[in-house]
Amino acid sequence: MGRSTVGLVQACVALAPVVYAVDTWEGTPNEPDHAKAIAQLAPGETLFNKFYDNVQRAACEDYIFPVKRRSQQAALMFEQRSLDFCFIDGDHSFEAVTHDLNAFLPLMRPNRMLAGHDYYWGEVHLAVTKFAKQHNFQTKTVGDSWWFIV
Repeated sequence: MGRSTVGLVQACVALAPVVYAVDTWEGTPNEPDHAKAIAQLAPGETLFNKFYDNVQRAACEDYIFPVKRRSQQAALMFEQRSLDFCFIDGDHSFEAVTHDLNAFLPLMRPNRMLAGHDYYWGEVHLAVTKFAKQHNFQTKTVGDSWWFIV
């Protein structure tokens, strides 16, 4: 919970990043890792508490601003062409990934980057590849999980 977000901030801390971490922190029922994380919560503990404890432990609370919303709702918070980087790690269905990409593309400044996680999980790779082709972008991957649209 929060490792990817903390890692992004730590890699870019010299740039004084502002990272909006968008999530419901409710977990996704069809995601085995989420079900396991929920089952391991102590009484009264929430996924959000676990996430924010990790943010604080990494001393990143000045850079990470949690947004407790679904990605489609969160996209409405930002002006067009206002974001430099968008990292997507949400619902892994083809429809949800496509919707997230379409919602955030207009928010990106020119020559900026859309990226994400879990490329080979569910239908993520299918949605990312189709989206990139439709927009004449290239898809790059790092390892077996990270993806970038450039």
